[in-house]
Amino acid sequence: MHRIHNLKTSLEVFDAEIVGGEFKKLIMERASFSKVRAERSGFESTHFDGSTFNDCDFTGVAFANCQFVGATIDGILVEDLLNAYRGFKRSSDTPK
Repeated sequence: MHRIHNLKTSLEVFDAEIVGGEFKKLIMERASFSKVRAERSGFESTHFDGSTFNDCDFTGVAFANCQFVGATIDGILVEDLLNAYRGFKRSSDTPK
């Protein structure tokens, strides 16, 4: 395993296979990720404020204890989608 500690620079990594890597306490503002496979990866206490995800596959991804204030999916606020779902769920659970 290679360790990089207290590095303050730009970094370009390409055509690499990093399996089981750990990234802790990083500031990666304005970073760009293209054609990345991150299957079975975990993100904890990670801030994506202002980030954009385009042409990404979120199949089987789970979000827990996450903030979605201002987040959109195809221009629709995630909060609105969740509120609509909850309203639908309540009305479908009510006996008629």
